[in-house]
Amino acid sequence: MARSAWRWKFFPKLNSSSSIIILMDIQMPEVDGLSVIKQLRAEAQFQQTPIIVLSALAMKGDRERCLAAGANAYMPKPLRMRSLIELMYDLLGL
Repeated sequence: MARSAWRWKFFPKLNSSSSIIILMDIQMPEVDGLSVIKQLRAEAQFQQTPIIVLSALAMKGDRERCLAAGANAYMPKPLRMRSLIELMYDLLGL
């Protein structure tokens, strides 16, 4: 999906909410999650918003690619809810 199409479809939803943390899958039907993370980081309002990637991809290098794209953390699926909540608290400084 072209950057402008992505912005048209998803940014109105993000801009209308007060996101304090973003949970992102990198394998989505219409768009590559790594590209979305990079585009979010290019926007001033999302540069400091913590992004956690939740993904079924658990191959060698997947975590590193997600972090290089701008994610703050990577959790492979299946995930433990307690671990996710603890990570969210940590990233939010709570």
